[in-house]
Amino acid sequence: MILKQSSSFDLMESAVRFTRLALLTVVHWTLFGRVKTGKSAQKSPKRILIMRFSAVGDFILAVPSINALRKAFPESEILLLTAASSNRAIRDSTVMYNLSSHPAPWVQFVHPSRVNEVVWIDSFELSSLRVNVRPKIEAFKPELAFILPQQEGGTVRSLITKMVFLRSLGVRCAVLGWRSGTGPLFRKRRYEAGRIEHAVSAPLKAVHEHRKLGKLDLNTVSFNLDIPEEDLKWADQLLRQQGCLEFKMVAVSLSSVQPHKQWGIEHFIALCQKLRQEEGVYVLLVGTKETREPGDEIVRLLGTRGLNLCGQTTITKLDIGRKKRAQRAVAQYLQRYSRDNDGQPRAIETQVFCPGETGKRDIAAPKQPIREELATS
Repeated sequence: MILKQSSSFDLMESAVRFTRLALLTVVHWTLFGRVKTGKSAQKSPKRILIMRFSAVGDFILAVPSINALRKAFPESEILLLTAASSNRAIRDSTVMYNLSSHPAPWVQFVHPSRVNEVVWIDSFELSSLRVNVRPKIEAFKPELAFILPQQEGGTVRSLITKMVFLRSLGVRCAVLGWRSGTGPLFRKRRYEAGRIEHAVSAPLKAVHEHRKLGKLDLNTVSFNLDIPEEDLKWADQLLRQQGCLEFKMVAVSLSSVQPHKQWGIEHFIALCQKLRQEEGVYVLLVGTKETREPGDEIVRLLGTRGLNLCGQTTITKLDIGRKKRAQRAVAQYLQRYSRDNDGQPRAIETQVFCPGETGKRDIAAPKQPIREELATS
């Protein structure tokens, strides 16, 4: 009976995916012409445009795909078209959260080492796009473009919107990044079956739609964030002064520009105490200056195993000079949780001490209060 249900679900998912691909192919043919996936006879593009709309967290998840693209096309010029969000309120909140004069300081993770040029969209008003964005795209003259989608490849509507948006900015070349996604339609069923993919997979699959990138191997995922030397020195000096380099460190952000990611302070206290007691970690608290006071309260409860950096760190300062260790951990995490193996999403929830709501976008961001036994531990 279980096998029959699983088989039926797989067939239904395959049918939906085929319909999705057929529809998006028609849209691409209408807007950009023939789909080009890099057959052997085709020359490597001289200029590549990448589009990724996201703030720091989701942007970092796209860094491995940008790294892979640069490795595959070392001689090509790459332009990154980006914005924190199409929502004005979120963009404004993001600037406040950055503690930086730069509207998107996280682009420093890839620019200028892997991306030659960044075009930042400050406003989606037609007049602003026509004056500030379109001339730059037309001057760049991309020969290939990639949409780096969100988890599961995004919805058909969002992908069509992005393709029309690129066309309106003067893009006339082939666009990839829409062929490999499955969409969120069966997210709940996939979650229950233990088949949720890590969010880093969608943009990686998007760039691997081009044949030159070869077969996708999640074991070789590389983040390789570029951190300014002065920020590395600042972090190293601070952590040495605090005497916490000998401990495992976990950074906990007390604030977010996304409402569904905001948590009550009592849950952060419970989480940090759990990390200290059971994992023996040193907790670094980060966030905006508005969370400075709650951060002080958490550090007081943690004693010598906590440091409140709320309101004191920029995006790039959050790297603590342990990139190699972090990359190995990420590779192991992807290997363990991105496969179709039994119950792994639930295992993720256990790892972060908070049950997620089935089928929601962030399985580690609970809508329900944290479990009672954790809150009282």
